[in-house]
Amino acid sequence: MPDTDNKKAITDHRDIRLLGFSGFEASERLLGSLYNEIWVSNWKWEPSEQKASAYQPEEIKTDEDMRYHLALPSHVTIISAHGCVDTDTKQVIGFCGEGRNKPVLYTSSITNGAIGATSLLLIDACHIPELGPDLKAKLPSGSECVVAGLDGPWFDGTENYQSTVGRDSVTIIGAVIRERCYDYAPPFTAGMVDKVIDVVNAHSVLSGRPKLAVY
Repeated sequence: MPDTDNKKAITDHRDIRLLGFSGFEASERLLGSLYNEIWVSNWKWEPSEQKASAYQPEEIKTDEDMRYHLALPSHVTIISAHGCVDTDTKQVIGFCGEGRNKPVLYTSSITNGAIGATSLLLIDACHIPELGPDLKAKLPSGSECVVAGLDGPWFDGTENYQSTVGRDSVTIIGAVIRERCYDYAPPFTAGMVDKVIDVVNAHSVLSGRPKLAVY
């Protein structure tokens, strides 16, 4: 079964890590629901079958906390947060939480190679066209990890940027985890991750929903 004691930092390998800033209610609820779905997907499996181990930290309050958990080993790491834009330059700079003193993780502050996911880094945030390549560049040298995130819809008018809404996160980000947990057999190769994304995107096309962009 997935870890149930989230009061301590689980630093050894976990198949799936669920990361979001504390105080961002929508993010916390999404990640909590994914954690519960992973738990249920493991229920009544045969003892000989591989089960997914998952971990959702109890608190991620600062950018330092997020960098720390982002660097820990996993097959799959999910980040759920706001995409953050510099108010002066209008450039996308990273991820943030909510509130007056919201934490901001600048992608430029992530040390090269300091991303622990080996198969998939899945992003639930706005501005994925800018964040995706920035995160891809931070992977360890030679890594085959896929960086993916929701690509759409786009907001037009005074601003033109990619945005995500809650129903897309629940439906599409959730679908990736459900597909991955259905027939769980790590380690995950790049081909296996591509297959999962192809299945999810095919359903999105049929239903007229946003697809996952891959970097």
